[in-house]
Amino acid sequence: MRKSLFTIVLALLLAVPVAVSAQGLGIAGRAGTLGIGGEVALDLGESLVARAGFGLMPFEPSITIGDMDVTLKLPEKWYNVGLDLYLGGSFRLGAGMLFKSEDPSLVGNFTTSQDIGGRTFTPSELGTLTGVIDS
Repeated sequence: MRKSLFTIVLALLLAVPVAVSAQGLGIAGRAGTLGIGGEVALDLGESLVARAGFGLMPFEPSITIGDMDVTLKLPEKWYNVGLDLYLGGSFRLGAGMLFKSEDPSLVGNFTTSQDIGGRTFTPSELGTLTGVIDS
């Protein structure tokens, strides 16, 4: 399901120009460290803009470190809201909030048996190590 949702969102972002603006309304697609998503900006006056966006993280990076497979589980969905105050030219002050579905976490599973205190444990006996990045 995640891959099909990723494909649909990617197709929509490619079908719509990267930035469309008309009468104080802007729509944009983006891709970056938070995944892929879109944003809408609304002109509230000469120098004030309100914006809101969403994003999806369609993959989980994995790596093998020694005898352990480690996966970084990032929030699948996130939303943002904010206000930008333009002070002249392209200089602006911005404030906003980011809301995410869950905290990022690291999940590790041993791939081989481990000797701990003179006793050997299999990967299934050791289980899964999980670390949560609380924010």
